[in-house]
Amino acid sequence: MCKVHDLHFLASKANLNPTNITGWNYFTYAFRRTAKFLERSYMLVNFKSTWTKAKEYCLAMAYHLLEIASVEENTFIDGLAQNNQVWIGLYGETMSPDAYVWNFSMRRPQDYNYMNWANSEPSTFSNENCVVFEFDGSWNNINCKFEKAFVCEK
Repeated sequence: MCKVHDLHFLASKANLNPTNITGWNYFTYAFRRTAKFLERSYMLVNFKSTWTKAKEYCLAMAYHLLEIASVEENTFIDGLAQNNQVWIGLYGETMSPDAYVWNFSMRRPQDYNYMNWANSEPSTFSNENCVVFEFDGSWNNINCKFEKAFVCEK
């Protein structure tokens, strides 16, 4: 089990300030949960962070922010997330004021034709270029500065 001083160290590696992280007091038993699916390892991180800080944290832990490649993997993540909104590694690069090209933060050598956007998503509002996995397993693009839990994988 992680000790509180270990958690401060891990958070500092990802430039996270423990005093600003929701639920920091609960880290001794609820810091993160790991699971395996199809020979990949997943880590649900139970503190809220911006998309960029979540990506940095995953990389500091030798993981990367989640990239979902299939309906089966999406279903697995839905169970892992346990009705939490979590960041995934999908982000949009602006092509024009009302259009994005969607990319994953890291590229796995797989076909990325799978997307699970919620109805009317992705929206074209400016500054909504990071993607959150919703309570129902669908995906929604929102502002990257919001703070959400996140899932790392390797």
